Amino acid sequence: MAPLQFDVVPYRPDHGWDAHGLALVAGLMSAGALVLGYVASFLSQWLVLAMLPAALAGGGLGALGAYSIERGRLRHPLIAGVAGLLAGCTAVVLMHFFDYQRFLGDAPPQVQAVFLEGRGFLGYMDWQAQVGVQLADVNNHNPQEVANLGYWGSYAYWVFEMAAAALIAGYIMRFRASLPFCTRCKAWKTERILGGFNTYPGVANLSPEKAVTILSTGAVSRFAELEDAGPQPATKLHWSPLTLRLAECPNCKQEAPIELRLEELAKGYQGRRLIRTIAHVTYPGEALSVFEGLFADKVRSEYV
Repeated sequence: MAPLQFDVVPYRPDHGWDAHGLALVAGLMSAGALVLGYVASFLSQWLVLAMLPAALAGGGLGALGAYSIERGRLRHPLIAGVAGLLAGCTAVVLMHFFDYQRFLGDAPPQVQAVFLEGRGFLGYMDWQAQVGVQLADVNNHNPQEVANLGYWGSYAYWVFEMAAAALIAGYIMRFRASLPFCTRCKAWKTERILGGFNTYPGVANLSPEKAVTILSTGAVSRFAELEDAGPQPATKLHWSPLTLRLAECPNCKQEAPIELRLEELAKGYQGRRLIRTIAHVTYPGEALSVFEGLFADKVRSEYV
């Protein structure tokens, strides 16, 4: 029988988008920045580190953005990432603006007049920098337990605070927009574990490098030849199983291309487990049944 060989290309998102999806993402992210900015401002009254509410706002925006991307079928990672960055920055600015509004509500009338008639929101932020950001409970008046960042340190802190929220939201949204999508029926593909190889001695002579080579060249029949392979070299003892994940269209099945992602589970520093993707490729749809057959009797990878 002739060896099985398929045309393979590295996985790339299709960068698709439309006006409806873009409007949905923009609308939900704008509303989310407003709401989460207010929530972050409210929480910052009690939490010791004000960057934590900002980071939580970034996470909330990322989750909301992922939902809007799914519903709007936005598959452009750059657009999604920029939307997350802008929303995160906006949420942090609004967080401080709501702080400013609360300050005006609690301040004496003469202080309100100074800010409302002249200094405004930017003047309030500069005044806050002069006072200095204090990394302690706002109700703690013991100077021995308060770290004051000073004028420039306060501005630097606000920049890092904004960056934290923006990067968290941007990363989550960029990742969601990068997931496989079926352009044939306009549906997101579903992912499942197809099978795995164990790289311990006596099971299969399959190193991570060899697995990547086989998967990337499309020579699928070489996986079947590993049944009678020799023991794995002792130098690979610190690697745990290799797992192959499959993304397929739930509607088109083998009528649409499939994506295969090879993951390596490593034992890192102090025995901690680290999962990383070492190959992500696209195969034609007819390879689906071939891979399912090849991996049906393999040892299933378990993250244990």
